[in-house]
Amino acid sequence: MMGAQIAAHLVNAKVPTVLFDLPAKEGNKNAIALKAIEGLKKLKPSPLAGQDVVNAIELSQL
Repeated sequence: MMGAQIAAHLVNAKVPTVLFDLPAKEGNKNAIALKAIEGLKKLKPSPLAGQDVVNAIELSQL
């Protein structure tokens, strides 16, 4: 989760950001990173400048 929060602060500052995590053992290889991004949306206080900012976080292509 810490990596996702750092990614949130970077995209808030308009820094192009790619979130990378180990590949999931089954299903979508980016499942762990996707779960972290979904977790960002639920944090209080939110590390995101706005809910639409989360869309600027790119996922690595595994």
